[in-house]
Amino acid sequence: MWRRPKALGSGRDSLTPYPVLSIDCEVFSMTILTEERVALALRDSGAIIANAAQKLGVSRFALYCFMKKHPAMQDLRLEIENETIDLAEYRVVQAILAGDLKTTRWYLERKGKERGYVTRQEQTGADGEPLQFQAIERTVVTPPTDE
Repeated sequence: MWRRPKALGSGRDSLTPYPVLSIDCEVFSMTILTEERVALALRDSGAIIANAAQKLGVSRFALYCFMKKHPAMQDLRLEIENETIDLAEYRVVQAILAGDLKTTRWYLERKGKERGYVTRQEQTGADGEPLQFQAIERTVVTPPTDE
């Protein structure tokens, strides 16, 4: 459960989940976190560190510290993020194939720019009238010199 601290300076960050074990990263990483547990939490959370840390009952800092020491976990996080992007792209294609016009338009505005699919923006004056421009004349005056 996420809670906001009662007062500033309470020593707790407003995004810190309860309960959190705050132990030195060196000791903590070696005793509680294992690659298997972290891998499972990363997969279950879609590689969102805050969610994975909450599932493990540790702070985000402790999880980042563990991942820094275990490059395989960093690679796994990137792999999971890429799988999620692949899934999102697949869902976009499914929606387009199903005839979803909003998704089709959204896709074309982002991926079809080189073919002319862009959101057109027009600048108009009041009540849709054309913009009015006025020329401003400037005269540069050289001050007389006292000789």
